[in-house]
Amino acid sequence: MKQIRFQIEAVDQLVNNVKTMWSLDERQIPIVLKAPTGSGKTYMTQKMICDLAEQPDWDREVAYVWITFSDDLAMQSKHKFDVYFPTSRHGRFLTIDDFSLGSLQKNDVLFINWQKLVSTKAEDRIYRRPENPDERHESRVYFEDFVENTHSKGIEIIFIIDECHLNVTEAANRDVISKLDPKVSIHVSATPPPEIVAKAAEYESNVFIKHEDVVNQGLIKESIITQTKEDLDKYRGEDEDHVLLKLAIEKRKELKAEIEAFGKKVNPLVIIQLPNDDEALVEQGQPTKEQITKEYLISQGVKADRIASWFSGKAKPEGLERDDSEYEYLLFKTAAGTGWDCPRAQILVMFRDVKSETFGTQTIGRILRVPIMGEEVSKVFRNGYLYTNFSRKAVVEADYSKMGGNKPKTLISFNKKGKDYVIDPRLMTDSLSRVDYGDLGKSGDFQQCLFDTFNQYFGITEDDHFDDEVMDKLKAKGLNLNGDFMHEIISDAHFEDYDRIGVKLKEANGVVLECSKSDVQKLFSFTLVQILRAQTDNDCKVGNIVRSVPTLKSALRLWFKYYALRNEYEDKWYRIFLTDTVHKESSSLFRRLITDTLKAYHPLLEEQLRKRREENEKRQSHPFVLKKMYAYTEEHDELEEQKSLLHPFFLGKQYTGRKTEKAFAKYLDSQDTIEWWFKNGDSGNDWLAIRYFNEDRQEEALFYPDWVFRKTDGTVGIFDTKGGQTASSRETKNKAEALQRRIALLNENSLNCYVGGIVIEANGTWYYNAHAEYSYRSGSTDGWNRMQDLFDDFKILSSVPASDRFVHYLPLYSVRAACGYFEISEQPEAEGWVDVSSLPFKPNEDMFIVHAKGDSMLPKIKDGDLCVFERYQGGSREGEIVLSQANEYFNEYGGKYTIKKYHSEKMVNEEGVEVHSKIELQPLNTKDFQFIEIPDNAETQYATIGILKYIISQ
Repeated sequence: MKQIRFQIEAVDQLVNNVKTMWSLDERQIPIVLKAPTGSGKTYMTQKMICDLAEQPDWDREVAYVWITFSDDLAMQSKHKFDVYFPTSRHGRFLTIDDFSLGSLQKNDVLFINWQKLVSTKAEDRIYRRPENPDERHESRVYFEDFVENTHSKGIEIIFIIDECHLNVTEAANRDVISKLDPKVSIHVSATPPPEIVAKAAEYESNVFIKHEDVVNQGLIKESIITQTKEDLDKYRGEDEDHVLLKLAIEKRKELKAEIEAFGKKVNPLVIIQLPNDDEALVEQGQPTKEQITKEYLISQGVKADRIASWFSGKAKPEGLERDDSEYEYLLFKTAAGTGWDCPRAQILVMFRDVKSETFGTQTIGRILRVPIMGEEVSKVFRNGYLYTNFSRKAVVEADYSKMGGNKPKTLISFNKKGKDYVIDPRLMTDSLSRVDYGDLGKSGDFQQCLFDTFNQYFGITEDDHFDDEVMDKLKAKGLNLNGDFMHEIISDAHFEDYDRIGVKLKEANGVVLECSKSDVQKLFSFTLVQILRAQTDNDCKVGNIVRSVPTLKSALRLWFKYYALRNEYEDKWYRIFLTDTVHKESSSLFRRLITDTLKAYHPLLEEQLRKRREENEKRQSHPFVLKKMYAYTEEHDELEEQKSLLHPFFLGKQYTGRKTEKAFAKYLDSQDTIEWWFKNGDSGNDWLAIRYFNEDRQEEALFYPDWVFRKTDGTVGIFDTKGGQTASSRETKNKAEALQRRIALLNENSLNCYVGGIVIEANGTWYYNAHAEYSYRSGSTDGWNRMQDLFDDFKILSSVPASDRFVHYLPLYSVRAACGYFEISEQPEAEGWVDVSSLPFKPNEDMFIVHAKGDSMLPKIKDGDLCVFERYQGGSREGEIVLSQANEYFNEYGGKYTIKKYHSEKMVNEEGVEVHSKIELQPLNTKDFQFIEIPDNAETQYATIGILKYIISQ
């Protein structure tokens, strides 16, 4: 490849910069190559690699990692190296599939799509080394292994970031750059981020190439020209989409004839960028812009096999870039928008997106290159041609920070258990069977309401049999029925400096044209979205706009069809509607009437919802599973932790409760009796959710407690931290009481012991509220328990003041003494007194504590646990754990006493009285212990002493 002067100078600068930076003690030193699109950035960077390998005074053990933002570009860069430098002294050209080689060698170049390394997709995570050693495959070489092996061999890395304005994200820094720890990072782009340029300036390592130097060498076009007013006037009255395509077809034929006149085989390509807003057309069964474009091209004589498509999920056709390729037109949305080279692309058609009319100048770079340089035919390629229906006000520079989707989840946290983990099969997470979808409900009811509202306003009745009568009524109210819906598009723009495209387009002329049919259809749907979104009155608000638009759209179309403009085409209905709603905005008649319709319909919708609630009481729950892996967006940061079940631990960067939750995480981490803790999410099926009734909104909702933890004694805690006034809200009260009901239910049915509540911090101390009836008074912790008491060992005191007995302390008895006490009503001497003031129940004089013995009630009750009982005074005992006395001797307690689960069956005797037919005392540990059946003639010799209320694990 023939070298050009500015390329030679730039390569020399890059080589010298690398050699100079190498002598510094620092790492990750930036070097910037800022060069216009078409200047040969890839060639210059690869020539630098080859030249460094041949420097007599610089023989270093160095390899190169070249990252791009797609697989196509990675392979394209690798292919170019083979083409440009087939005999140079470079090393191997590797890809991500070559990790099995173990490491890089001197002068190797690894081409890699960085998104493969930061992706959360399971198929891509195979390249990253799992945190849990048990999950690693012995035969697999991961990215981390590959890098570590390279470093261990003494090989330094030079990191090349192609199109750095797209690639240097937080995820790339954390997951790629920090692992590679390169000595030098070379940032390559036509528009490198200003902060990188500024940092490189500190090292005097910027390499800039001027736009005019590239133009003068014939590498890129002198200028880009848009459609002119004359072009547009020539086809005035035709559909706008067709006009733009027709202009592109004509220009292509013109260029092809000129090229053939020189005897050259270059087939000029028209690239057509389609919008991403065709969903509305698909819903209506209307043709999309892709369909419209293909059908029109074919109608103008273009053969179907000359039209290529390149979309997400549809690969770029083979050989598309060849000068003699048979493809004449390429349809795409974003795939070809950045970083793709095809010098024969001479014409760009850009259709606007009606939802976000933003013109991204980067796409114009695809038609800047020229296929032939230094020959007479080159003058044919002096200009590129742009045909677009964007307006001048829509022109903005592309925002590359949003490429690749909205807030992708690139942060991965792994469960230390190494697998999906169920704490307790009885700990359920709830979901709601939806009743209110936030939409407009039954379409028939809404349609009739809209008909009534609109007809009443315009005075339309069933007696209006002629269109003229109705049209006069519509006009009398100020409605414009011409059906002309115009908008301004760019014209007569001509610019030479690609870096100032945005400025030049904004300064261009504008021509007012009739909006295309397909854009009118899309804009109609989009305007309905805006109208619904603008509703502020509670009686008019719509929660689910996406579900509501089809109902509103259908009602409007039927009103036009059967009442307003019965003999007009659908396209004219839309244009009349848009002329009123878009051009008049706040004074729009239709906007006001839609609001009136929503208000009139509100009582009907409420009645529909009431009936739905009556018919749909069923709710769904399933066991809560702590997932093996969770993904987070880059709006989270990693915090240090020791006992989080997930590692790394990520917490949102900016939200109201961050300070409180960060402090509570640190508090839990400091507790010796905590085995692990888990920070719960706030929405979705992967997190613990508890159903509750929100009194403010008068509807059922889901509550996601902030924290779940497990103590070393097996106790499970479920808590929600609050700060400021949120602790006193009615919503918090609703959530707190729902949580206590859930905990009570778990303690009745689960083998684990549960505790939980709302948590606040006061005077440097954490407190929690575990009362069945929640209350909070600002500035007071009366009735709240100290959180620390849950984690400190329980102390047994020999005596306490009488005023504290059965208020803060309960007596500890032997089982024999406890049973004797309630049998003969003589209070025995307590072995000690236990502080229960922090526990989630209110003590009373019928309560007492005994030491459990043996293993018959494992895993719920362990040998040595303190069991809190309340004296049995009648009522059902079914399913309860009880302290019992019977005529049988129990080894565990050395007498006729035992702690077991009570079960009985009943029958009606001959006298019609319900009596027990069977009583069983059931151990929970059925592997080592048998059921105890009380004979039916011995019921009088059996007594229930107390019902278990709480277990204090020791």
